[in-house]
Amino acid sequence: MTKNKLSIYLIKQDIPPEKITVEPDEDKGIMTLPVEGHDDYRLLVRTRGEHKPTWVESFFGSSVDGECLSVENVSLVLVIPVLLECNEIGDEEFDDGSSNGMEQNVRYFALTFGYGRALINRSSVEERFGLKCILNTVEPNTLRAVRFADVSGSAKRSSEQLPKAGGIDDFAFDADCNLLGQVTAKGEDGTFLSGMMTGRDSLSVTKEVNLENAEAFLRELYKVYRKDTYKQLFDWIDRIAGVKDTELINALWNEALHQISHFSEYADTNNNLWMAVPDVINWDDIEGFQIGNEKDPHGEPRLHNDILLGDVIRSFKKKPDSLEKLKSKKIKAISRIDGCILRTWSSSECLMGELNYNDKAYCICDGKWYEIQREYLERINEDIESIEEAKTSFIPFKEDYRNSSDYKERDGKEINLENEGRYNYELTRQLNKDDNHFILMDRQLISYGGGASRIEFCDVLSDSGQRIHVKQYSGSSVMSHLFNQGLVSASIEKDGTDFAEKVDGKIQKVGEQGHLAQDEIDGFLVENNPVREVVFGVIQKKDNRNLPFFSKVALSSVKKQLKRMGIETKFNWIARE
Repeated sequence: MTKNKLSIYLIKQDIPPEKITVEPDEDKGIMTLPVEGHDDYRLLVRTRGEHKPTWVESFFGSSVDGECLSVENVSLVLVIPVLLECNEIGDEEFDDGSSNGMEQNVRYFALTFGYGRALINRSSVEERFGLKCILNTVEPNTLRAVRFADVSGSAKRSSEQLPKAGGIDDFAFDADCNLLGQVTAKGEDGTFLSGMMTGRDSLSVTKEVNLENAEAFLRELYKVYRKDTYKQLFDWIDRIAGVKDTELINALWNEALHQISHFSEYADTNNNLWMAVPDVINWDDIEGFQIGNEKDPHGEPRLHNDILLGDVIRSFKKKPDSLEKLKSKKIKAISRIDGCILRTWSSSECLMGELNYNDKAYCICDGKWYEIQREYLERINEDIESIEEAKTSFIPFKEDYRNSSDYKERDGKEINLENEGRYNYELTRQLNKDDNHFILMDRQLISYGGGASRIEFCDVLSDSGQRIHVKQYSGSSVMSHLFNQGLVSASIEKDGTDFAEKVDGKIQKVGEQGHLAQDEIDGFLVENNPVREVVFGVIQKKDNRNLPFFSKVALSSVKKQLKRMGIETKFNWIARE
């Protein structure tokens, strides 16, 4: 029998057959065709007549005969109902008895050919069906390629492949921070799923399967999917999963909107939902944030120092009761230089936090919903709560620090500081009120690693092995960037001799500018003052002292990696005044 390359989707239990695919539309060339001998199958086809690809004329012009390059496209999806034995179906798939037993024992599969996947309603498919089929089948050392996303803040997508089969540890994959989206592996010869295959929501496999034996093949494939073998070696894939089901996403937004309607900024500073800047920004460039089209009494944009959920709610005449209303309220970052709009986000993009729905845990980050395995959520929260505060006496962040101010250094040089820069300056001054045990290293960038790579060693350096990193609270990406910055700096200091020499050069310069005695400067030099403690100081929001979940994931991972190097991690909230 000839082998066929198949792309297979499993349809969710409660989706009726007519909702699995798009509706037929003759104007768009989409039609249903009968399948002889299989009246209960549904075949949907989209055809596109002969046409020339756009690049024929745009690249070749009249240099070639374009008529012979005309092509015809066909996209196809075949929906097959598969009757299963009762013991092949999980208990959760039975209803209350109101449905016909025969109907209840049927699971639908969709097989796509060409660009047929575009004809499927994406919310109708079981997520990670193909991924689980593969991980339930293959040995752990047979992986060839993976795709994954970093969910600890950067949202970076990565795709890697190996020159030969290997395990998950052979990829730059961190189970604590990365969400596995796709895997390519080779099944053992002689097994049901042998050969090279790729799994994500769909399963792509080449098998001796045609119309006559497809139903039997899918019945066996469903048995593979129902196994939990993957939990022995790949149990971490259940920790975090992006929510793709449109109905569930709508339900989560409705629950979030319900909580927003009962929000009180005076009830508790640890609200489960809050708002924050979703992107990395330069705070020195920002005069403030305008919510919607709010104006002050002079007709100028009314600016807020931060994006607070309470302020956004008050900007509505009525509390938002739909996602459309929440999305419609735009938040603009206004330039300090010329008053222009630097960035714009919808309010929904700025919403952060966690919520429970139907006894499951979810979190929202940058406008996207994720389901969190409860045990994993509790473990991460416990790990973060176990991080001790540094004994450093952090001063409060005063609102006046947002304003620019000139300072005269002891060498007579004037510097202009604001926001975090001014805070770090004031903190260092306060810590050195009695003795010089701290120096300001903020913005002392060190070229390292080739190219234009520049690393900030730390914001404030102590002579007792502390590296202090300070950042204003913001969204997950910003917080995660802060934690990874501390890790990168400490790692390179430990491993890179030439980096330590460059740092010592900066320390020497800063010490001399501050008129420190040489013996005082020597106490700060890396060669005499190796890193023993990385301290993260986060300037809290007025309405929240809770990190976004994926920032907690990043901090937990950083803590673990620093511990391996013999370095302690400390975390301090910095109050606002």
